Amino acid sequence: MFLWWGTDLIQFYNDAYRPSLGNEGKHPAALGQKGKDCWPEIWDVIYPLIQQVQTTGEATWHEDQLVPIFRNGKIEDVYWTFSYSAVLNDLGAFGGVLVTCTETTEKVNHLRLLAESEDQLHFAIEARDLDLLKKIEELERSNRNLEEFAYAASHDLKEPIRKIHYFADRLKISLENKFNEEDKKYFERMNAAAKRMGSLIDDLLSYSEISMQPKLFEKVDMNHVIRQVINDLELTIEEKGAKIDFNNLPVIHGHQRQVQQAFQNLLSNAIKFHKPGRHPEVHITAKKVSGKDIPLHVSSEEQQKWYHLIEVTDDGIGFEESEAEKIFNVFTRLHGNSEYKGTGIGLSIVRKVTENHHGFVKATGSPGNGASFEVYFPVIKQ
Repeated sequence: MFLWWGTDLIQFYNDAYRPSLGNEGKHPAALGQKGKDCWPEIWDVIYPLIQQVQTTGEATWHEDQLVPIFRNGKIEDVYWTFSYSAVLNDLGAFGGVLVTCTETTEKVNHLRLLAESEDQLHFAIEARDLDLLKKIEELERSNRNLEEFAYAASHDLKEPIRKIHYFADRLKISLENKFNEEDKKYFERMNAAAKRMGSLIDDLLSYSEISMQPKLFEKVDMNHVIRQVINDLELTIEEKGAKIDFNNLPVIHGHQRQVQQAFQNLLSNAIKFHKPGRHPEVHITAKKVSGKDIPLHVSSEEQQKWYHLIEVTDDGIGFEESEAEKIFNVFTRLHGNSEYKGTGIGLSIVRKVTENHHGFVKATGSPGNGASFEVYFPVIKQ
């Protein structure tokens, strides 16, 4: 606390005020000194406040106010939180001004440093976000280039493969009487390799097309989709004696061709990977579920949505649970080509289709006990 008293504003202060005067400042000369003589560097700032209190009798309040003073041998920027209030003499008239104050220089400096740190942090975050955004754009551009390359390369490879088939058949016919058994085996292996290459190119083309985000979504009746898939797989279903059971499937919002391609791969796999000596059975069911109930990592926003869950379950050979995520990778095969034909792209297409539709797919299974594929499509309010 600090007191200016009388017409000359003689100064008094307590011990708590002394540290603010510094080591080489105004103490002890300031004690009993006239205010104007003690504070020439700031008198034009503080004297009007004294006059205001003297005239109005009302106290003043200032928080974290910069009032530079001479101390420690120099003028220092010092911040204060203080109040000026009138003190009456024995006659009830104005006698002086009482100052209660706290030096807040350290607090203000800390806040300034904190603000600067926050500014630097925001700048660093913005720079990082900008860098991240650029990397994302580069990655998306790279992915588009790869997709376009895969499509172009696959498309251009179809014609050479067709010619290999054509000329191989011509050679086989013209040289058939001259072939020995070993020659025939070579031709059969060449034809098998060419057919596998053709299948791989077709699947790559399909994957490349699926990778391109569809622009036109519409109402897709899943009952119609499954009937169309069954029609397309008619010969395979008859050959394997497969039974496919479904009913009351929902109408989703999506791209008809992509959705059909995804479920054709799922049903084709369910039939292909059947147990030896048994006719495959496939069950397709559906229900609505909350995003909170999806057994996958979903964002807080996705947890607030509802999804159509369409589940394809078979009674086939199944797979190890540890392979449940791996099987969606491109070219991943759990079995040799001699056991089950394929290129390892089918389930990659399924995942890509669900991603294009802002949905999810999850696989579960165990060896000898079949497999189940849960496909989630967002419920769109019409």
